Amino acid sequence: MKTQIITLLWCCIGMLGFGQSITDIEYFYNTDPGFGNGTAVTVNTNTGTLTQTVSLPVGSSLSGFNTLYLRAKDDNNTWSLYDNRVFYVTELASISGATNITAAEYFFNTDPGFGNATAISVDSNSGELTQTVSLPVGNTLTGFNTLYIRTQDDLGTWSLYDTRVFYITNQEAGTGATTIAAAEYFFNTDPGFGNGTSISVDANTGDLTQVLALNIGNLEGFNNLYIRTQDDLGVWSLYDKRLFYISEDQIISNITAAEYFYDTDPGFGNGTPATLTATGNPDEFTVELATTDVTCDFHDFYIRLQNADGTWSLYDYDLQIEVFDNANPTIVTFPNITAELDATGNTSITIADVDNGTFDDCELVSVVLNQTQFNYTCANLGANTVTITATDAEAKVSSEDVTITVEDNINPVAVSQDITIQLDASGTATITPSQIENGSTDNCAVTGFSLDKTSFDCSNLGTNTVTLTVSDASGNTNATTATVTIGDTVKPTVNTQPVTVQLDANGNASVTATAVDNNSTDNCTIANTSIDINSFDCSNLGTNTVTLTVTDQSGNSETGTAIVTVEDSISPTVVTQNITVQLDASGTASFTASQIENGSTDNCSISSSSLDISSFDCDDLGVNTVILSVTDQSNNTSTNSALVTVEDNVNPVAITKNSTVQLDASGTVTISVDDVDNSSTDNCSITSKSLDVSSFTCANIGANTVMLTVEDSSGNTNTTSAVVTVEDNVNPTVLTKNFTVELDASGTVNISTSDIENGSTDACGIASSSLDISSFDCNDLGTNTVALSVTDTNGNTGTNTAVVTVVDEINPVAITKNITVQLDASGNATITGNDIDDNSSDNCGIVSKNVDIPTFTCDDLGTNTTTLSVEDASGNTDTEVATVTIVDTIDPVAIGQDIVKDLNGNTSVTILASELDNGSSDNCGYTLSIDVDTFAATGVYPVVLTVTDASGNSDSATVNVTVVDGTLNTAKPEISGKNLVLYPVPSEDFVYISTPLIIDSVTLYDVNGKAIKTMDRPKIKIDITGINTGVYFLRFNIENQIITKRIIKK
Repeated sequence: MKTQIITLLWCCIGMLGFGQSITDIEYFYNTDPGFGNGTAVTVNTNTGTLTQTVSLPVGSSLSGFNTLYLRAKDDNNTWSLYDNRVFYVTELASISGATNITAAEYFFNTDPGFGNATAISVDSNSGELTQTVSLPVGNTLTGFNTLYIRTQDDLGTWSLYDTRVFYITNQEAGTGATTIAAAEYFFNTDPGFGNGTSISVDANTGDLTQVLALNIGNLEGFNNLYIRTQDDLGVWSLYDKRLFYISEDQIISNITAAEYFYDTDPGFGNGTPATLTATGNPDEFTVELATTDVTCDFHDFYIRLQNADGTWSLYDYDLQIEVFDNANPTIVTFPNITAELDATGNTSITIADVDNGTFDDCELVSVVLNQTQFNYTCANLGANTVTITATDAEAKVSSEDVTITVEDNINPVAVSQDITIQLDASGTATITPSQIENGSTDNCAVTGFSLDKTSFDCSNLGTNTVTLTVSDASGNTNATTATVTIGDTVKPTVNTQPVTVQLDANGNASVTATAVDNNSTDNCTIANTSIDINSFDCSNLGTNTVTLTVTDQSGNSETGTAIVTVEDSISPTVVTQNITVQLDASGTASFTASQIENGSTDNCSISSSSLDISSFDCDDLGVNTVILSVTDQSNNTSTNSALVTVEDNVNPVAITKNSTVQLDASGTVTISVDDVDNSSTDNCSITSKSLDVSSFTCANIGANTVMLTVEDSSGNTNTTSAVVTVEDNVNPTVLTKNFTVELDASGTVNISTSDIENGSTDACGIASSSLDISSFDCNDLGTNTVALSVTDTNGNTGTNTAVVTVVDEINPVAITKNITVQLDASGNATITGNDIDDNSSDNCGIVSKNVDIPTFTCDDLGTNTTTLSVEDASGNTDTEVATVTIVDTIDPVAIGQDIVKDLNGNTSVTILASELDNGSSDNCGYTLSIDVDTFAATGVYPVVLTVTDASGNSDSATVNVTVVDGTLNTAKPEISGKNLVLYPVPSEDFVYISTPLIIDSVTLYDVNGKAIKTMDRPKIKIDITGINTGVYFLRFNIENQIITKRIIKK
């Protein structure tokens, strides 16, 4: 029984409107029945804010995962948006409920199973718990991820999990973006970066509060508003979104009050009151905020308003604030720092390998290790400790010990040798790694050897490949193979058993080795068994000795003897002959065995013969059976019978009666003597009765005279007559055949009885035949059942059915038309048969139209030949070609980026269009061009980047090219990120450097902080052709100051 009940606490239901109170609440499961059609809940007295506990039954129909929806209606008769919760219904026994939360766990992205995630220590509670927990994300998560949390009660039952999606990005060191340069918004569907509706942003320094009027157009009902910004480095933010509902206009009273809160909603009227100061713009106010009651951290700020009728609005979230204090620097290190020994057993680390973004609330001055570089060798394998120290501008210092794990990831060198071994008596052999090992080495020391196979048996005879694996103290392994040859020299063990065989009818017998063998064995497999004598005859009756030879698969053999006993259990073959005897004057007759014997035989020899009866009298008149017994030399006896006929010469008396009979289905009838015999008699006994006519046909309809002859056991006979009347009541046998006809040009066809008739018969002749259906048209295509009726000469009628298959062999006529098709935004287009069909026809109707080429891409721009195939209901087809012209009218999307170029004392500088491109796109590919490519003086120049595709569609974007001349600037440039520009990003091959700074060196790192390569004094470009696609970091060293820039390899 399902005993699950949902207990729901409704808290702070605010109406999107201006009603004074909540008047109705309804709920439903899974599917919305429409406003006012859900299950009603009695509402407690309220003034627009309501906290109410309700128990909701789930009934008997819900099981597994379900969704509960609820909504409220105010006294203006306006329904709110619904809220929902997912829950799970399971079969539970009637037990006490849980009282508190005893455990909790969390995991990222993939569920490891109940109880297998990372445990969270829970505070003391009575079933409800609010607790702040810091959860580490480690160094393996990047981009979008999902956090899952669930709890376990004191009955051991786990809850459903709750989830939050978050995003992890790698922050670049150095100078970042300083202002919000652009913003855009869109409704419901993301059109792509830069393709939303642009918002003109006010002047700002990276933080911006701005009132916007957004055009909602013709939107109705529920919608999502998305807004995102772009910084002065050209990077777009993630979007923020709000769900809203558009309904008929309502009259809204004046705003009279406001309150705000941080992070957590305290409930309507419980926030911090805010004084509204009008700005002079309609419905625009400024608000003074206090931060004295919040911690030093980032906080989400929320504000809501109250109008004159006392109704609170939904809260709005507009910004995140940060509260500072004078705390010590916060040290952040890379997790799980490892240093890998090289081929010589050495490695080292510096501060760059340890520091992972140590920061301070104000300004960080230095981050150092307790020595400039730590060098490690094989002796340092395992955990080692270094100390990182951070100092801020106010001389506050933080230190932390960091564990450096020294690892050796160089595999040993495995060396092996081939060996040969013999199987033992049990057919097995084993080897150890030391037999295969032949001088393996490791850069530190080899600690272990293992083989993938150490045991062998008969199935391994011959050569076998084994793998020797060598491991060192760090778990590094290497493997090599060797050949192990397995041999077998052990002879089989021969076991025999005595055998008894029987001579056959020819006096012969044979024995096989298998019969003599008594489970002989070998350590491997017996390949062959044989015996020296395998044939015997009558001369071998008794015991005989034979020798069994057993050979195994390796050619080893052994012999043993066995006794074969030959026996004859076949009885003689008795052959007899029948004889006739006459009773003598005394009524008796006698005979001997030799009169019955007719050449009896035996496989060896016959010893004697005898009869069971040798005399008869009148009681034996007729045929009598006697038994002849024959015995051979092995006392096997066999018998056979013979007939002895005793005769009598007195005639019997014949008596008859008249009879009426029916012809059968074949038009015949047969009578027996019993049908006309009326108790005929004989002085001894009648042995046979016969008729002169016993079979009748249609020619004998009516009365027929027959003669009855009776005969006694001695062959004496007598004859008399009787009348047999013959009648016919059998219907004709109707035989049909299935028939296939083709519709003619008019779509009709006729058949006759001869088309269906398949040799119908009647014993007495067929008089007539007819069909129930003889004409067909297009509506009869396929199989049709018709009935054939046949009547015989005696008025009997039979019926049978046949299947008439109506087919249409006339092909349809395919007619096409040429069309033009537009490629879509993805560069694809699809057509169907109907698109190029131009009223193709068929005598009965076309059922399908298909094209041989239904899809087209950018490769098909221009004219293409396509074949239309039409098919009617009978599978008749016709084809015709058409021309499909593919066109592309979609403009490319031009996306440019600003760049800086240095004259370096030259008279001019030239740029390439690719330097200005920042990810332009087109559904079919494009080319780039610019209106200006050469500059002769410093300054900021607008340049138009034009993107043109193969069809002549184009788009343009205007960017700024800043031309500088480093030779004219006598002042030393500031060492900061704004004076170091990389382009293009992303890039496939080279990243170009534009900077007035002198770069000492640059190191390329992957997202895990691993150094890939270092370049001293790089010039104008960095080669990235040899790395995989992904996100990387360039760490520039300029006069011992570090600037980090992020790049993307595509």
